[in-house]
Amino acid sequence: MHLDLVRVAADVAYVERRFAPHRRLVVVVRDQRVDVVGIVAEGERDLRGCEAPRWLFEMHESERLSTDVQVDVVGVRGGTGLIDVVVLHSRNVAAASDILLNDALGSDRPEGMVSDRVFGAVTVLEGQERGAFPYGNSVLVAGSAQQLLIDPALGVDGSVRADAVVISHAHEDHIAGLRYFSAPVYTHHRDVEAVASLEVLLDSYGLDPADRPEVARIIDEQFGLPSRHHGVQGVDDGEVLDLGDRTATLVHLPGHTPGHSGVLIEPDGFFYVADIDLTSFGPLYGDLHSSVDDFLASIDRAGAIDARWYGTFHQKGVVEGADEFRKRLRAYREIIFRREERLLEFLTEPHTIGEIADYRLVYRPHVDAPYVSAVELRTAQLHVERLVGVQQVELAEPGRYVRVR
Repeated sequence: MHLDLVRVAADVAYVERRFAPHRRLVVVVRDQRVDVVGIVAEGERDLRGCEAPRWLFEMHESERLSTDVQVDVVGVRGGTGLIDVVVLHSRNVAAASDILLNDALGSDRPEGMVSDRVFGAVTVLEGQERGAFPYGNSVLVAGSAQQLLIDPALGVDGSVRADAVVISHAHEDHIAGLRYFSAPVYTHHRDVEAVASLEVLLDSYGLDPADRPEVARIIDEQFGLPSRHHGVQGVDDGEVLDLGDRTATLVHLPGHTPGHSGVLIEPDGFFYVADIDLTSFGPLYGDLHSSVDDFLASIDRAGAIDARWYGTFHQKGVVEGADEFRKRLRAYREIIFRREERLLEFLTEPHTIGEIADYRLVYRPHVDAPYVSAVELRTAQLHVERLVGVQQVELAEPGRYVRVR
């Protein structure tokens, strides 16, 4: 097989160090050998029909990243003067770590999917809008014996092969594509019922009865969840799935939900931390069974695990290196304490839990959605309980709380 030209994205750290952000490597592929030959601008990505691309920079022979990078070609889509190749994974991740599936699949791309990024045997199926809600970044692990799919998000369907599925926790955006798979499904035992049953999931949100029908309608409209997922199996912290030459270990990280868990992929050193998502929005613990203290403990546990890559379900995507991950994790953790500082300022005068919820510790005042009141109410309850426990807040009178002087 002779392939004229294929583009893969450069290893991000390499490009930013050697050139500039928002550039793409161009490589020549012959008989499944990859040879990096140059770099083109982001705005010149569509090279279909171009016999000779206009280079921003062409590497000297001695500077090329690799002249013999073995790749597994799993799909080819042709074009005039350009043939795009979908690479399942490369044994040289630095030379081919981010595959441009947008170009490779064209109109065949499932709705909502943007691109794949490859980290050893781990492929991150990046969702639309960088995985911002209602989308998300699913994870595919290609073992020699089995292929594991983690958190099938919007846009992930039966075109993805999975021999097993892991659900990090029971929220609709993490199970949007679950209905397309008949493979065994695993989740932490504390979230099994909410993953399996839409009614139990809705119950877990602690919604006002007046808001529940509208939330159910929105979930149905956005995600189309069935009323029941059959055969969901509960597992415990430390459960290991053997994929052949890869293992996937469940790491219980509760707080967001009781069963919220990450997955550590070895030997690649990829730690998927799900909704410990490092966003500036901050940790979310607004469900009926959420816990601030558990979330804090989970953040500390996640930070203590050494990995090469850390994958999140929303927006931030993949962070490389334990030092960078821990730096971002500290900033993420600090948002919890900033909320408490705001609450303590508000409680210089006595207030009820309802008044604290109306003050809003989580959402901005302009956000108007039927789930907001339940999240704010539960968040207010949790923070007040926590601050009472450390003697920073006390009852001023029945039902009204005030800061301890």
